[in-house]
Amino acid sequence: GSWRCRRDLPWQAWGEDYFMTHCMDHIGVGRFSDFGILGDMVCIGSDCGDPGVASFHPFKSIETWHKCWNRANRLPAGSDEEFRSSQV
Repeated sequence: GSWRCRRDLPWQAWGEDYFMTHCMDHIGVGRFSDFGILGDMVCIGSDCGDPGVASFHPFKSIETWHKCWNRANRLPAGSDEEFRSSQV
C-alpha cells in the first residue's frame, strides 16, 4: 500500500510520522490512540529501556538513535558495533 501513498500524496516534504499518519488514512487503515506504547521525547518522555514501549520518537541523529536502540536491546553504552553486527 505504501506505493499508493507515494503515488497519490504530496509526501516529499513530510516527516516520517506525518507521512505514516496520512498514508494509513489514505489506504483505509484504522487507528486507535494508545500513547502508553510510544516513548515520545516531545510530549511524555522517552525511556528507551522500558520493555513496555514499542516505539520511540524522535531520534533525529544516527548517534541518538543508536543509543536508544542499544538501550532498548540492553546493550552496554557505546555498543555501536553490536548494532552493526546484528544487522548482518
